[in-house]
Amino acid sequence: MDSIRKGARFWIDSKKWVYEGAAPSGLALMYSEDLSEYREVKLGDLIDEDPEETEYAVPAIETKASAEDWALAEFRYSALKDYVEADDSKVGDLAAKLKISEPRAYALVKIFKNASGPADFLKDKPGIKQGKRLIPTRIEAIVALSIKQKWKGPGSNIAEVVKYVEELCDKAGLKAPAVGTVANRIRCISQSQLAMLRDGHKSANDMYQPRPRKNKASHPLAKTEMDHCLVDCIIVDEKTRMPLCRPWVTVIIDLHTRVLVGYYLSIDAPSSFSVAQAITHATFPKDDWLAHLDLEDISYPYYGKLESLAMDNAKEFKAKALKIAADKHAIKLNYRPPGRPWWGGHIERLFGTLAVGYIHFLPGTTMSNVVQKGDYDSEGKACLTFSEFEKWFARAVAIYHNTEHRSIKQTPHDKWVSAWTDSEGRLRQPAIVENKVRFSLDFYPEKMRTISRQGIEMYGFRYWSGALSAYVKKKVAVKYNPLSLRFIWVNPTGERYVRVPFADLTLADLSLQELKAANRQIKAAGEVSGKRQVSKREVFRLVEKNREIVETAKRATKTLKKMQESRSVYKDRETYINSDEKTSVEIQQPDDDFATPPTLFKIEFE
Repeated sequence: MDSIRKGARFWIDSKKWVYEGAAPSGLALMYSEDLSEYREVKLGDLIDEDPEETEYAVPAIETKASAEDWALAEFRYSALKDYVEADDSKVGDLAAKLKISEPRAYALVKIFKNASGPADFLKDKPGIKQGKRLIPTRIEAIVALSIKQKWKGPGSNIAEVVKYVEELCDKAGLKAPAVGTVANRIRCISQSQLAMLRDGHKSANDMYQPRPRKNKASHPLAKTEMDHCLVDCIIVDEKTRMPLCRPWVTVIIDLHTRVLVGYYLSIDAPSSFSVAQAITHATFPKDDWLAHLDLEDISYPYYGKLESLAMDNAKEFKAKALKIAADKHAIKLNYRPPGRPWWGGHIERLFGTLAVGYIHFLPGTTMSNVVQKGDYDSEGKACLTFSEFEKWFARAVAIYHNTEHRSIKQTPHDKWVSAWTDSEGRLRQPAIVENKVRFSLDFYPEKMRTISRQGIEMYGFRYWSGALSAYVKKKVAVKYNPLSLRFIWVNPTGERYVRVPFADLTLADLSLQELKAANRQIKAAGEVSGKRQVSKREVFRLVEKNREIVETAKRATKTLKKMQESRSVYKDRETYINSDEKTSVEIQQPDDDFATPPTLFKIEFE
């Protein structure tokens, strides 16, 4: 269980300070060698690197590594962690598990003691990687199809599969692989999957599917669950006070303490951005967030890097960027297998507790179903705006944290504090994640784009920065925020992220949802008039027109109102969500001032 180590160095007010321990008030006790003084500071004020830095390094080996490389590194890291933490472990067992020699296992244990995560176990060597298949892709596909078609029934055998492979290869005009190759492909398939092909799902599940009784975690952050929930309460528009929608909440719960370690409230439906924001909220200290909500009178000391995260199979949980970022930061993702309803039960019960115990007493509640709702006029009774509900929800969660939990026989807060208190009664604090900006960006949604001489094109807009000029024709991953398209993040060298604005700096900001709505209007108008080519100025004109409709109309459509409210909420949150970005990496551009005469400079000619 990682915690901040005594002697760890942080930056506070551009000076180096040394971490001495946890203060009784829950703050961090810091010592300055330069000033020869102690100070108690908020955890959110601790910065692990010089704030004057404007770029963030990404090791080259991390950018070259594939998803398979990350998976192998995570496997080695997990195995070594289990070996080090076990009391009766043997290096021979570790070597057998990793399929390496004992001397090599000793060497990896030594590396692990100073390792920061799976990235330290990435393999960076030339040659054919273990497990790489060298036969043509089409033949591999034929072998896979043959196994699927012929490995059926109690009489399944390798000979039947080989015969079918030879028949298909002959029809395709391909050379059939050796018998041993086909046999090896069958051996690579797990016994449970072979049983499923041979005998069917039910028989295979009865024979191989585990039946765990309880999903126990030994310490905080070891096992967490994440899911979305449509809140059983209608909120109203900030300006008109008309019924708007039911907000969404993405929640992460720690199974050991039952603490709601992080969450993200949104007007928009769940997306990969919601997932990124929830993980970010769970990982970082909550000081700035509480200050933004003006809730500094409540305590929310729960944070830290997750060790594992369980979730269902929703599209946003399967995003490639999420999987790569999770491997990079040693977060193991566990997906709920189909047909196993007992997975995810903790977070479902949490939603029920929050709904029945708190939300169903709010004006505007929709209750859990139409039977419970009866004749109650949810829209007519609704009165809370999103910002008001956001504050109310934070207080409701604080009440939950300080209410005894039936399963753990104490409050989640007390369980968290006791878990972070050592045998001598000293309170420890979770380790603070390295490089907050880079951590957040790693989980942002992304798209692959090629840098051209005009910059990067995405969603019909061009983005440009002078930092891209040396990387024309290079393909890069582009990180973006769907709530604000004015900036993107790119990593042209594989070592540093660069923030890139619109190429046309006069363009206003807009969300992806607003852009799609404007494009739909343009498409509909084009089908009527026969015109298809429309400038981006027309897009922004329509976006601004939609905003004006919402501002002036007594009863705008709910879709338009939700877009406007979502944009307003993001603008309000931006002051603390992107605080690190603004102070650390953004290149400040002076405002255009056309009223001031130009400055003339003297030029010397030789």
